[in-house]
Amino acid sequence: MIFQESSDIKDIKDIKEWLCNCAEAWKQSPSRTFLAIDSSTSLASVAVVSSGKTLYSEECFRQKSHSEWMNGAIERAILTLENGWHALELIAFIHGPGSFTGLRVSTNIAKTIAYSYGLPLVGMSSLEILAYQVKVQKNHTTLVLPVINAFKNRVFCALFLRSQDHCEMLIPPHDIEVEKLESFLISNKKNLLSDSIVVVGDGFTAYQDAMTSFSQLNLKRLEASQDFPTAASLAQIVQNHAKNNSFLHWKEVVPVYLRASAAEEALRK
Repeated sequence: MIFQESSDIKDIKDIKEWLCNCAEAWKQSPSRTFLAIDSSTSLASVAVVSSGKTLYSEECFRQKSHSEWMNGAIERAILTLENGWHALELIAFIHGPGSFTGLRVSTNIAKTIAYSYGLPLVGMSSLEILAYQVKVQKNHTTLVLPVINAFKNRVFCALFLRSQDHCEMLIPPHDIEVEKLESFLISNKKNLLSDSIVVVGDGFTAYQDAMTSFSQLNLKRLEASQDFPTAASLAQIVQNHAKNNSFLHWKEVVPVYLRASAAEEALRK
């Protein structure tokens, strides 16, 4: 355990001090043991890492039962740690965008564990994880367009410049109609007309006919495309790229929905 939760944490100043202590403890830790979870898409996943090694990884492709599956998967993952829950030093999770219900499942679980054991959290974008999963050769850069199926003819998307060890966000996450995606990207990044773009995500498989008809963008697919973000990828990125200022207190965590739930949309109408 990095730092015991305290009733003294009452305001932003206390949280910042607490996070600084957590960051310092993380720096000094010889094992850096943490749990990574995700249920933002149809593929839910869990991973545990300690001393740079993935001790456990499990995935489930059943979106409507993520809440039932994830608690059991986490319990199985924790069993691989000699000191169980008390070995954890960090919780990593994907904060969205993605499935409204799925995000609530993993976010609430992450916050509950963090609160119960006094742990900091690291949250990452599902779109950024998809971009990181694209393999890039040394000394090369690639434009990556991750698209997640938002249903009702819409996608969650962003644009990244991917190098071997870095992802630079060129266009931040958006919720957009598939038919407007091409013009939106070009209006935000004029030089896309001359570059090829690797497209990944289940949004492409859902709306492949529309995207392959884009005449102004040179979209390409890799043979081994990973179309769902995974906890294992999240864990790898946290190991290699976690920064002190990326730590969060459970009170600060808010899922990135990008759009209202179906119930909220119906209520507005």
